[in-house]
Amino acid sequence: MASYYATTSKWSAKEDKEFERALATFGEHTPNRWEKVAAAIGGGKTVADVRRHYQLLLDDIDSIESGLVPFPNYRTHPAPPSAASAAAAAASFLNDDRQRGLVHLQLR
Repeated sequence: MASYYATTSKWSAKEDKEFERALATFGEHTPNRWEKVAAAIGGGKTVADVRRHYQLLLDDIDSIESGLVPFPNYRTHPAPPSAASAAAAAASFLNDDRQRGLVHLQLR
């Protein structure tokens, strides 16, 4: 299985975020969608780079939905003993949510 994050051209975290934003902005019925997505990302990404990256993303989504990728073992947080610990635990939990993956986008 090819991974979305292991493409032949290197994609920075910033480019991945711009890719996600561009997909959300330029829906599948947008004329010249791939040209617009590539332009929004910048960094010299070509239409071919963007289409390949998108296909790898779809392949990863299919693998997840078909059960080939296990769900992560989410940590549970015990009740914190103080308000400061509660704030730290909440911040940690929110940060974990952000790191779990892409925001759900309607891709098809």
